[in-house]
Amino acid sequence: MKSLLLLIFFGVVVYANPQLYESQPNIIFKYDTLESKQKATSLEIDFNNAVLFMEQKEYLKAITLFKKTAKILKIPSFLNIGICYYKLESNNNAFLYLKKIYDLKEASKEDVYSYMSASFYLYQLTKDRKYLATITDIATELSSKKFTEDVKRLVADTYIMIKDYEMAIKIIKTMKYIDDLKLALLYISLKNYDMATVHLNGAKEKYGDKVKLNEILWFSIFKNIKSNSLAKLKDDIITLQELKNEFNINRKLPLKVFFNPKKFSAKEYLTKITNFDEKRKIDMIFYFSPFIFIDREEIFNDSVMGYVLKNQENITLIDTMLQYNSFLLTVIKKDPIIRAIELEKDINGKFEKKSYEYYNLGLSYAQIFDYINAYKYFKKAYDLSHSNKLYSSMTLIAAKRAKIKLTKNFETKLRNNLLSKDGDYDYLGKFVYKIIFDKKYQMPEKKPSRTDRKSIFLRSLDFIDKITEQGLNPNATLLDVDVKDPLVYLFRSLTKKELESNYEYISRLQDTLPKEYNDYYLRGPMIITEYYMDVVKALGIFSKVDFNIEGEISPTYFKTKAYVELYKNQPVKSIKILEKLQNEYQLNDKSTTELLIAAFLSANDYSNAMATIGMLQFEQNDDDAKFINGVQLLQNMRLNSVLQFFNSKYDGDMIDFKIEGYEEYLESL
Repeated sequence: MKSLLLLIFFGVVVYANPQLYESQPNIIFKYDTLESKQKATSLEIDFNNAVLFMEQKEYLKAITLFKKTAKILKIPSFLNIGICYYKLESNNNAFLYLKKIYDLKEASKEDVYSYMSASFYLYQLTKDRKYLATITDIATELSSKKFTEDVKRLVADTYIMIKDYEMAIKIIKTMKYIDDLKLALLYISLKNYDMATVHLNGAKEKYGDKVKLNEILWFSIFKNIKSNSLAKLKDDIITLQELKNEFNINRKLPLKVFFNPKKFSAKEYLTKITNFDEKRKIDMIFYFSPFIFIDREEIFNDSVMGYVLKNQENITLIDTMLQYNSFLLTVIKKDPIIRAIELEKDINGKFEKKSYEYYNLGLSYAQIFDYINAYKYFKKAYDLSHSNKLYSSMTLIAAKRAKIKLTKNFETKLRNNLLSKDGDYDYLGKFVYKIIFDKKYQMPEKKPSRTDRKSIFLRSLDFIDKITEQGLNPNATLLDVDVKDPLVYLFRSLTKKELESNYEYISRLQDTLPKEYNDYYLRGPMIITEYYMDVVKALGIFSKVDFNIEGEISPTYFKTKAYVELYKNQPVKSIKILEKLQNEYQLNDKSTTELLIAAFLSANDYSNAMATIGMLQFEQNDDDAKFINGVQLLQNMRLNSVLQFFNSKYDGDMIDFKIEGYEEYLESL
């Protein structure tokens, strides 16, 4: 009896080389019983000659010999015949021989690796994922003895192809040779940037050739862009500047800016809607904040003019102020975008402006996500009435939301004024400060006024203050008393019942969340629409929601419609809607502009996208636009001043960054 072990090695992809080589697993063939020593020797010679012809790419000669050896070595010969035909692009013949192995179910136990290899090639030919499923199914039943290094590598590569990166990592970590670069790219895909850093450093120590080290540097830059690791990114850029003359990986693996409709997973969206970040907390404060109508107290506390009621001129002015109440009551019922436009038109037509008029205008802009204008008018309100603590707090949070860098002197004045004793809206203003700026701040012993205690604003502040620790608490007063408010109704709908499993929770929400009678969520203050969109994405029901409101022509609805068209892969429709909104309503805020940029990118209109990004950076000094332009400078190797573009972390929700060819490179390793 004679036992022979024949090994065939195929090339591994190295992207650094101009030529692209196909990566295939090592193939191990074993046979034990031959009729005689002479036949065994003859078979060994034929088989090895066939292998030699394969290595020399003489595939037809190899096929002739493999057909001869197939009489005894059926499975390995058929596999190699299939591979030869695959190389010759004779796909029908390749499929025929590989399918013969696949149909021999006993081969999945007797010759596991060959059977898996046949399945691997069948997937390459057909793109039918059942062949990949076959590999993973067999792998789950293999004994540790049969789970050889070659089998592990093939199974890991299969998991990579089906994008089950966690399982791929689990398999790779059991191997004797750990491919650090492969692990690093897998961790980047999973957004585990700390582990990606560990393995990129490991890969850097293992490789000596410059091309591979340049690739590792490029992936490190990409990882630091994605993770907002600005200090590490700047270190990598300095290294890149030193290699500029010999670096060309950016041409082979270009860094691209793109619209990413899947930037967040359903799980990440679920976190966003149940545990609010600072941005959403500020937006909620703006949403629940009261518009200020003029009452007796406001009249007597006006800081611009000290009214003497016996003076006929001042009585006339008081009548004018009371007329403002009527005007405001009418205008706040209108669409939020129209509300902001009409309030600004009204205030621009007056010689004497009041602090509350500026405040109401600032609040209107905040509710349509125009934070720069919100800050502008909140500050004007504060300048006219330092005693109003709500004006101070709104000025501070609007600046924070707009990423406006206040001078140290002005910010100190604002905070000192806000935290001083007494003043209008003292309790509410300080409560806002506590939530956003100083969680440990001790609220004053003086209780809020009776009017404040009855307000939805105070209940909302209490809710926002406790959201991080308590989540969407069904016992919160806001969710009980104010359930008629559309945003509060959504919060209440999302509360988890006692003893309810995650599966039951998601299933219930998928069934009960309004998908058709949902007009309140598609127009009005932007936070309602944004939150509703995040909810349907978290539940995976975006495609099942009816976003149409028959006959609706309000600008906030059309902005929602532009968003929906973009996420339905209709960017041209989205662009037309947004450009019309900008022309008719002068919507040049960051939120609308980012949506337009995303639509341009989705429509592959890269020139207009980058031009709009440049305009956003120039006109609004926007940090996110600056970051995106910095990425473009990196790709184009314009490195002289690029470091200054990465002084603030990127915060965009729709526009993302990728390396073209990333997945192909990963699959090739």
